[in-house]
Amino acid sequence: MEKSCRIWSPVVYAELTEARTWKGTFAYTLEDPPGRMEDIKIKARHCKARLQGKHVEVEIACEILTLLENTGGQMRLFTRREVLKERLPQDAFSAWPDNPDQEFVIHIQKLAWDGELKERAIHVNLYVHYSVMIMCHEIVKVPLEASDRVAAAPPDLQGLLNQLRNEIIQAEADKMELKRKLYRYEKDIQSLKRGINRAEGRNLTLNEELSRNHKIIEELKSGLHYDHRRRESRKLDYPGKGPASPAWTEEHDESMRLGGLIKRLFQNNA
Repeated sequence: MEKSCRIWSPVVYAELTEARTWKGTFAYTLEDPPGRMEDIKIKARHCKARLQGKHVEVEIACEILTLLENTGGQMRLFTRREVLKERLPQDAFSAWPDNPDQEFVIHIQKLAWDGELKERAIHVNLYVHYSVMIMCHEIVKVPLEASDRVAAAPPDLQGLLNQLRNEIIQAEADKMELKRKLYRYEKDIQSLKRGINRAEGRNLTLNEELSRNHKIIEELKSGLHYDHRRRESRKLDYPGKGPASPAWTEEHDESMRLGGLIKRLFQNNA
């Protein structure tokens, strides 16, 4: 007599006769003026299917992640959550078991998307390729030899868990990469702002120095004009009187007066 054992296991009773493709189109208006779209990612976060009358209602929650750069060069992350819904008739399945404990399991075969930035809105097209299985838990009788082979082989459940773990790790890696990009862009922007502030400060200093120089020049011109007029007035008041002074004495006096005037001007503007 062949020995056997019994196990409590999920059993697939039926599935969709053909895989489904769901297409969704979304548009999101931005408040701030956008510059360009750096990257876009979409992740399936939650799947659920349940019986509603004679239909199976499918819900797939997706998260849309978009990295944007505004006109000022600043990066920011734009996120939105969308729930895709679809109702499937019973005749879309290969069979319809009459079991009150039946469960519906969604298997996403492929997730594809494309997006673009037009004027002040993000336009996203999303494509979800999926299938639905009807499963029930029951006691399954397995021959010992077959059970040994099953035990020796990696279980399908473990494979699904590994796949889910890899997807989580990849999502975390994508998130970290986005954070690194944002950090680098913020550092570049801060460095640029510091350079602009230094240039503005230097420009202000140069303008102040130029203004002082113009003021000194104008005062020098005014002083020289006044001194010239005073000499001319003295010549008119005392024509031909007094001994003639050597030319060097007049030039020396003029130089002394001009030097004193320049010295006083620099002292006043210091």
